Amino acid sequence: FLFLLHLRDPAVQQINSLDYLVHHFYPHDKEASEVAAWLLQDGGQSVTLLLDGYDELPPNLRQNSFIANLLQHKVIPACAVIISSRPHASGHLRDNITNQVEIIGFSKQDQQHFIQQSLQHQPHKISELNRYLEQHPAISNLCFIPINMTILLFLYKDKEKRPLPTSSTGLYNLFICLTICRHLAKSGITPDEEIKDINGLPQPCHTIINQLSKLAFEGLGNNQLVFSLPELKKKCPDIDKDHNGFGLLQ
Repeated sequence: FLFLLHLRDPAVQQINSLDYLVHHFYPHDKEASEVAAWLLQDGGQSVTLLLDGYDELPPNLRQNSFIANLLQHKVIPACAVIISSRPHASGHLRDNITNQVEIIGFSKQDQQHFIQQSLQHQPHKISELNRYLEQHPAISNLCFIPINMTILLFLYKDKEKRPLPTSSTGLYNLFICLTICRHLAKSGITPDEEIKDINGLPQPCHTIINQLSKLAFEGLGNNQLVFSLPELKKKCPDIDKDHNGFGLLQ
C-alpha cells in the first residue's frame, strides 16, 4: 500500500486513526475497516507513507497528532515513511531519520542550460541576460532556486515595458505586479495608467493587495502557510468573485 498525504490539506490534518486514514483514500470501499485492521496486525510491513510538506503542518500537530504518531512509528511500526520538508521545520526529526536527501537547486551549469532552453535560437538575448546576472549578483544568487529562475525569465520577456529589477524585493514586487496585470487583462479590466509597481495599483486592487500582504506577513510570523476560506474572508473582506486574489491565490 502506498499512501500520499499532502499535509497542508485540512482533511489530512484531521485524520486521527488508521481506520480514518484508509477511509480517506477509499471512502466507498466497504472493506476499508477490514484493511485497516489487517494493516495494524501486519504492523505496516506492506505500507509506504509519503508525507508531503511537513513544514506546512501546523506546529501543534507536529508534536501531538496521529501524523506525529505515524512518524514515530507508534501506529504501524514496520511501515516505511518518506517525508518532504523545508529544513527549518524538520530538524527535530533527525533522530527518527535513517536517510536524508537535500535538494540543492540549480548549479551554474543548470542555470545556463535553463536559460538556453527558455531562449532558444536567441543568442543575443542569452548573452544579454547573462550580462545582467553578472552585474547583479543579488539576483544571480537567487537563481539557484528554480522558481526564482523561472520568475526572472518571465520578467525578462516583458523587459521592454518594465526594466528588470536589481534586488530580491524588486524581483518579487515586479512579478506580483505583472501577475495582477495579466489577471486584470483576462478580466477585461483596463487601468487608466500603466502599472509599473504595486504602489501604482488602482483601487480596489491596492486595498486587496494590502490585505493579502498583511495576511501573508502574519502567517509568516505564525509559521502558517495555508489559510482556510473563512480566514481569508475575515482578513481580506474586499476580495470578491471579480478579483479572486488576482491569480495569486489557489
